[in-house]
Amino acid sequence: MKYNKDLIYFQDDVVFYDGVKLSITRQNIQDYMLQTNMGAESIVIYYYKKELQQIRDKQLEQLLNDREEEKRKK
Repeated sequence: MKYNKDLIYFQDDVVFYDGVKLSITRQNIQDYMLQTNMGAESIVIYYYKKELQQIRDKQLEQLLNDREEEKRKK
């Protein structure tokens, strides 16, 4: 996945990438950059992928729950 600067935006200190709220703040990014020598882009992509994984897991869990409920109704 490649970083696209047009997809990042901030609301106060909260970081959003491609419409997804990341579990990291602007200050966290700066701190991580100093501690790890990673670039801001890499940090944002890392947290974006983490959030996508959680979103997928929640959607899959909901799908499976819905399927089970449908089976119970029959």
